[in-house]
Amino acid sequence: MQQTTSRMVVPARAAARPRAQAGTRLRLDVLDGIRGLAALYVALFHAANYAGYSTTPAGDLSAPMGWLAWVLGFGTFAVPVFIVLSGFCLMLPLAQQHSTALQGGATRYIQRRAWRILPSYYAALLLSLGLIALVPILQAPHNTAWDTKLPITAGSIVAHLLLVHNFSPDWIFKIDGPMWSIAIEWQIYFLFPAVLLPVLRRSSMAVTVGLAMLLGLLPHFVLPNALNIDYTHPWFVGLFAFGMAAAALAYSSHPAVALPHARRRWGRLIALLTLALAAGLALNKQWMEWHAYITEPVAGLIVAYWLIEYTRALRDGTRRPFSQRLLESRMLVGLGAFSYSLYLVHNPIQALINLESLKLAMPADARLALMLGVATPLSLLCAYGFYLLVERRCLRMNERVTPDGDA
Repeated sequence: MQQTTSRMVVPARAAARPRAQAGTRLRLDVLDGIRGLAALYVALFHAANYAGYSTTPAGDLSAPMGWLAWVLGFGTFAVPVFIVLSGFCLMLPLAQQHSTALQGGATRYIQRRAWRILPSYYAALLLSLGLIALVPILQAPHNTAWDTKLPITAGSIVAHLLLVHNFSPDWIFKIDGPMWSIAIEWQIYFLFPAVLLPVLRRSSMAVTVGLAMLLGLLPHFVLPNALNIDYTHPWFVGLFAFGMAAAALAYSSHPAVALPHARRRWGRLIALLTLALAAGLALNKQWMEWHAYITEPVAGLIVAYWLIEYTRALRDGTRRPFSQRLLESRMLVGLGAFSYSLYLVHNPIQALINLESLKLAMPADARLALMLGVATPLSLLCAYGFYLLVERRCLRMNERVTPDGDA
């Protein structure tokens, strides 16, 4: 998933003095930490998925490795996290200014977004197509998770170039599977200034979030089964609005929001939602896939509330819990710096290693260990190289072209 900025000026200690920093933009390193952790989890999820596909049935794993594979099996939840973060980051500078007007207007905003995500996206797309063209083992099905990326057709290439491949089940996972969510987020970027901000300007954040969720869930309940488009996750529009609301509420001066007892009530509700979601997934993991339009918004709401509490603690200078301090660690923040590159390029690297290893007879535990302990670190190394060669240069170019942007 693409990376929306978390570089918003001052360090945490200075940010704890909001009056002294009026008019500046907070630096929230924790957002990089969350992105880094989420991108790493996605990579581990795909590694386990390759190892646990038809070539290595999960039932062949030992109990400890089977438990590990189960823990890594919820990678699809990382995408809602990215979507909420995106809404939060894009709304945060507006919330600080108590404004709904994008700096430089909608055109300038789209230019900033395009410069941020498209060059790296197209470079990764070209990399994947090049690997498939040059490496024969990637060109044919082998009864592994890579099969869903094939065949490569002219239609799937054009759809990826236009970022509309998520509109067809025949294209959505082709070439480089994780790219499906980049297309969705790119489309939401246009809804932000065209729909969400105008509604917010004329009504309230509650109405905006409600409308976004309605727009996102309506296709599931209205369209016939033959036209079902749940595979596009249209409810992500609502999750993006959750992020917007989190940024707005974190800076709200409204008494109903600021009152401690109101925060405690929300805290209890979020705790109950977290327990309910965890219990539901623990009891029946498949429920997540059957009812993603429920579980993913619940996960998004939990993330949004966490962001509200973190931002308030940062601004008030209060001691933050361990989970927040962990996500600010140098390792996770550093990983977050190239999380977009990791998200874009890890999949074909893992696929290639897995397919080459099929020539070697090994037990299920060894194959999972290979994918987690060898393929994933190598994909991290390749992603960092991609970051240095492509993404970081694009970031610097973006800063030069759009110096007032949200790079």
